[in-house]
Amino acid sequence: MKFWKIGFQFTVVAVFFAFLVACGNSDDNNDHGGGNVSAPGDPTLLDAAALQSGGVSLTWQDNSENESGFEIERSEDQDAASFMLLATVGTDTTQYLDIDTTDTTYHYRVRAFNGAGYSDYSDVVAILATSPQLDVTVAPSQISDVLVNPGMGVADFHFGWWCNLPPVTYDAETCATRGLDHWPENYPRAGTAYFRWYWKDLEPVRGQLNTDLIDTTILSAHAAGETLGFRVMVIDDSGGGSTGLPDWLTVDGETIDGIFWPDIRDTTFQSELQRFVQLLGARYNNHPGVDHVDIGSVGCWGEWNTACLSSTESIIEVYNPANETERNEIVAAYKLLIDQYVDAFPDTPVVMLGISGDVNEEVDIFTHAIESGTGWRVDCWGDWNMWSNAWSHQTTIYPDMIAKATSAYPQFVDTWKHAPIQLEVCGTMEGWYSLGYSTDAPDGEVYKSFQWAKEQHASVLNAKQNPIPSAYVSALDDLLVENGYRFVINSFSHNDNIDAGGTLNLISGWSNTGVAPSYIRRTLTYRLRSSTHTEMFESLEDIRTWLPGQPWDVAESFVLPANIPSGEYELEVAILDRTGTDPVWTPLPPISLGIAGRRDDGWYPVSQVSIN
Repeated sequence: MKFWKIGFQFTVVAVFFAFLVACGNSDDNNDHGGGNVSAPGDPTLLDAAALQSGGVSLTWQDNSENESGFEIERSEDQDAASFMLLATVGTDTTQYLDIDTTDTTYHYRVRAFNGAGYSDYSDVVAILATSPQLDVTVAPSQISDVLVNPGMGVADFHFGWWCNLPPVTYDAETCATRGLDHWPENYPRAGTAYFRWYWKDLEPVRGQLNTDLIDTTILSAHAAGETLGFRVMVIDDSGGGSTGLPDWLTVDGETIDGIFWPDIRDTTFQSELQRFVQLLGARYNNHPGVDHVDIGSVGCWGEWNTACLSSTESIIEVYNPANETERNEIVAAYKLLIDQYVDAFPDTPVVMLGISGDVNEEVDIFTHAIESGTGWRVDCWGDWNMWSNAWSHQTTIYPDMIAKATSAYPQFVDTWKHAPIQLEVCGTMEGWYSLGYSTDAPDGEVYKSFQWAKEQHASVLNAKQNPIPSAYVSALDDLLVENGYRFVINSFSHNDNIDAGGTLNLISGWSNTGVAPSYIRRTLTYRLRSSTHTEMFESLEDIRTWLPGQPWDVAESFVLPANIPSGEYELEVAILDRTGTDPVWTPLPPISLGIAGRRDDGWYPVSQVSIN
C-alpha cells in the first residue's frame, strides 16, 4: 500500500451528505418502470451552504413519489451549456455534499429521473466554496482472485438436490451442510442459490403460503453464504394428466400429450395467480435473502416454451387461436401475468426467459417485460449445434432474439444497466466436454460461450451444480473474475489528524471492473476502529449505479462524536448486507472487493486516522 501527500483535484464526483440524511426502505426501490410510469415531479427549493470544513452542502425538496434518483449538475458559470453531471443519487435523497471544491464560486442545479424520463431542473443556486482538507491518499493493492458474492458467479442449483425442498426434511443448517459436503468437483463456490417450485407446493391450501418450505430454503441459502433466486411453475411435464396447479384450483385448459395445459386467458387462473403472486410479494419483496424472482408460470418448466409437447412449438399456437382477436387475447393474458410479477416485486430484481421465434407476438410479450423493467435469462447457453446442424441457440436463436427485441425496443441493449442478465448452460459442462468443446481462442466453443456471456453483461451463471471438467477450470476462473460486478478501490483520500467533534472528509475512487452492476441495494460503510472503540458511518451512495467502464469518485463528510476517545484508529471500508424479517435474516458477510487485506469479519483496512 502506497502513501503520498495529496496534490491533485478530482473531476467526476459522486458525493453524499451522509451524516445528515436518513434513508427509509424506499431507497431499495429498483423502479422496474412498469408500462404506465410518468416522468417524476420537479425538485424545488434547492439551497447551497459553504461548510467550515470545506465543500458545499446542497439541499432540495423532493416533489415526486416515483423517481429512481436525482442528478446533480455543477458549473462555474450560469451558462446552461457549461453544466456538467456531478453526481447521481438514489431515490428520496434530498441532501448532498460536494467536497471536490476549490476557492471558487459554483452554480448547481438538480433534476429527478426514472424510466420514463427526466423532470425539469430546479432553480440554479450559486455559492462561494472553499477547498476541504485532505492530507493523505492511499492506493490499496488490487487482486485477481475469483470473488464469491451474491447475485453473480455460478448458481447453487437446488443445493445439488441433497435436500429436496420439497419436502422439508432437514433444518437450514443441515441442508446447507449436506450441499456443501457434496459439492461437485471443480464447481466454483456460489453466492446465489436457484430453485424452481410448482405452485401446488407453495400454496397447498388456498391463501396459505408454504412458508416453511420457502423460508427454510432461504435460510439454507444463508447458511451456505448465499441468497436465493426462484421460479414458480404451473405445468408439470411428468405426464398422466399431471399439473403444477394446486389441487384446490380448477381452471379451463386442455390435456396435451398427457400434460395439463391451463388456459392463460381463464379469468379464474388470472385472478388466482395474481392473488398468489401478491402473497409472495407481500412476504418476500425486498427481503435481503431474495436475490431475484424469475417470471415462470408459463410453459414447460416455467420457461415460456412448449418443448415438453410434441404437437406445437409456440406458446401462442398451443391455444389454437382461430383469428386475430383470439391471438390478441392470448398476448394480453401473457402481458397481464408479467405485470402481476412486476407489481408484486417492485423492489426485487425480476427476470424473464428471453423468447423469440417465427411468431411475432412472442417478441411483443418479451419486450413488454423488458420495458416493464425486468432483466432476461436464457436456458441453453453454450449450444453450438447440439440439436441440429442447421441451427443452434448461439448462432441463430439468441442472435435472432436480441435483434428482434432491439428492433422492437431499442433500449433493450441497455437492459443490463438496471436488471440482471442470467445464463443457464445447455446440458452440462461435462456434456460440452464430451462433445469436444474447446477453450481455445478464437473458435473454441467454450471460449466463444464465455465471451458471449461477457458481451451480454451476465451476472448469474447456472451451470446446474455439475462437475466442471479440469480442462475448463482456468477459462471459467477467468470468466468469473469479470462476470457480474467487481468493485475495487483505486485511491482513498482523507484528513489524517482530526479533533473530537471535528469532520472526517473522505474521497474514495472506485471502479467496477466486472461487466454488470450490483442490482441489490447494499450499504457502503466506513469504520474507525481502535483497540478500545469503534465508530461506523453509513454512506448514502447507491452502489447499484456503479456501472462498469467508468470511475466513481465518492466524496463524503462525517461529523465525529464530541466524546470519541482520542487515539490511533484504523480507517476501514465495507459494503454491508441488510437485516430482514419473515424469515429472520442476519446480514451475510460484507461484499468481497477486488483488493487485498480483507479481515476475517469482511472489512478492509485502507488507512489510519489520529483523533485528538
